[in-house]
Amino acid sequence: MNTLEDKKSVTPSESERAELNSLVNLACEPVSHFWPMKTFIHHNPLHGLEHFPFEKAINEAERFLRGRGYLPNSEYRKYFKEGRITEESIDKALKDVAQEEKVALGNQELSHREVLKAILIHGTGEVALDVCSAVLKSSHPQPEIKNIFEKIQTLSNNKDLNEFLSGHAKRDEKDLATQYTLAEWFDQTFEADVQDQINRQIIKYVGGFLDEGHAPWGMPMREKNLYAVWKELSLEDDSGTILGIQDWKSKILNLPDQPEDAVLESLSCLGIPKNLWEGYFSLQLAQLAGWTGFIKWRAEQTNYDWQNAFPADLIQYMAIRLFYERELLSQDAKKN
Repeated sequence: MNTLEDKKSVTPSESERAELNSLVNLACEPVSHFWPMKTFIHHNPLHGLEHFPFEKAINEAERFLRGRGYLPNSEYRKYFKEGRITEESIDKALKDVAQEEKVALGNQELSHREVLKAILIHGTGEVALDVCSAVLKSSHPQPEIKNIFEKIQTLSNNKDLNEFLSGHAKRDEKDLATQYTLAEWFDQTFEADVQDQINRQIIKYVGGFLDEGHAPWGMPMREKNLYAVWKELSLEDDSGTILGIQDWKSKILNLPDQPEDAVLESLSCLGIPKNLWEGYFSLQLAQLAGWTGFIKWRAEQTNYDWQNAFPADLIQYMAIRLFYERELLSQDAKKN
């Protein structure tokens, strides 16, 4: 795995930048266009997943957008008791999924359909609290958690951070690519709020940049593009310093001029392997799906005056987001 310093010494080619742009755009496919919203009051959040069968679309939405496609089973059982769901409806639903096999229960044989029906109506029972506690304790061994804390407490520079996060990425790469970002993992593990800090900074800059004449005081220098104006204004914004990021202004000044290069730099620092990039981009883009959907729509419009005057695209958004993630993780890891 290359270090951040190694990455800085190699300038990506135009073909590599084009490939990265394509990968980010592909990763945003699950995010629906949330624009224009001038003539209606709602939007189907599964619009970007309509090419999938319904069940798969729901699963993808749960994975990326953190939504829930179905009610808890307890609610459906409640509806059954109230008569809102009939036994006939359950039989019809099980007709296509029940198999021919049977199971012996004492002196009685039960069909697969009867077993499924009993589970749907009555559930599978509750596990005793002491058993739950034992399972949870065994799945999170205390020595391992203690070692993680000790390792994070020893972090003193970006090299240590890179080695730690790289190790985590390799160890949990399946979940990392499909379930959570490093910031989410850090928040869940150490009760931090890195993800919220990132989102607040993103909303502040993206909201100001994408304003279409509603704000009484518009963001300056927007004609440069989203990434460039963020770099300019961040030098006058002490939010990074207030959040605890050391050498904030020098880090902004040292960022590459091209957003693609900045994305590659951050991926290297975070230790995300290339085969996980697309999944990781999807998780990042889904964090603020409304804003990313708006940027996605604007970037696709060739004759939209606001986009032509103030250009924004997903790679610029990703460059900003990953920069905050790498720096806030570095700082918070040292504090913990």
